[in-house]
Amino acid sequence: MNEVELIRRAQAGDRQSCAELFRRHAEQAVRTAYAVTRDWETAEDAVQEAFLRAFAALPSFRTDQPFRPWLYRIVVREALRLARRRQRLVPVAQLPRETEMPSVESEALENLRRRQIRAAVYALEERLRIPIILRYFVGLTEAEVAQVLGLRLSTVKSRLHEARRAIERQVGPEMRDVPWQTGSGN
Repeated sequence: MNEVELIRRAQAGDRQSCAELFRRHAEQAVRTAYAVTRDWETAEDAVQEAFLRAFAALPSFRTDQPFRPWLYRIVVREALRLARRRQRLVPVAQLPRETEMPSVESEALENLRRRQIRAAVYALEERLRIPIILRYFVGLTEAEVAQVLGLRLSTVKSRLHEARRAIERQVGPEMRDVPWQTGSGN
């Protein structure tokens, strides 16, 4: 069954459709919340609360709008709320690893580069850190990030650019293998 049909059935009160709809997004929602909180327990709590809030708000959801950004907006807000309350807000910690490293030296250099970038991301203020997390570590498009954060697309692009420049200033121009240097902006 497609997502729009599941949403319509869930809006009509079908709990199985609602459960299926959220089951389809649960894994990515937890990873998104974890990228924001850096704590699995907080992430799982945030997703549980977010899904309860989303279920309550589902009757007002417009099926002509994309569901994923709507749901992730709720997830990110809950993750931020819980992390702030628990005072454990920490941004993303891992960049994707290459599957093969040609030598011990290159692995050591890659680990150093990853730690430097991670530290630079940690140092970003929240308004820059969250768009970077959503775009490059959760994998949302810039348009979806804008929807999740309730911002204009131009604002998201500007914040991503500002965050990338801030990270590059801290880490240096030799940031090869960084996600935003290998793909397009959308």
